[in-house]
Amino acid sequence: MPYRERQQAGEMWNPLEGDFLEGYLRNIRSNVGENESNVYVFEQLNGETVGVWGNAVLDNQLSTEDVGKRFKITYLGQEPSKKRAGKYYKNFKIEDWVEAANKELDEARDRTVPSPLDKGLPPVESL
Repeated sequence: MPYRERQQAGEMWNPLEGDFLEGYLRNIRSNVGENESNVYVFEQLNGETVGVWGNAVLDNQLSTEDVGKRFKITYLGQEPSKKRAGKYYKNFKIEDWVEAANKELDEARDRTVPSPLDKGLPPVESL
């Protein structure tokens, strides 16, 4: 049976508001650091591996069942906490890659728009 190298977290993602990463969730490391947080390890579409520190937003939306799936994570900035007055949290938008829908988009992009010449119409220049 072949072996597969374990994924390192690589660099940690430090986004600015509006930044996003797109890639495959490869691993979830638990109880990391002094706060015993999760670290979500993503392989980006360019092949680079990046770690994302977990927080309530990410921890509530990602699980071990999601390992191997493709996501787009957008950093929305800091939001005031509704439960802790005067505190802020990092907010993220998490989007699943929907294979069937994106396959249709890819196929639509691959189709070429017919040229007027294909329909036997004269080129625009000659009208």
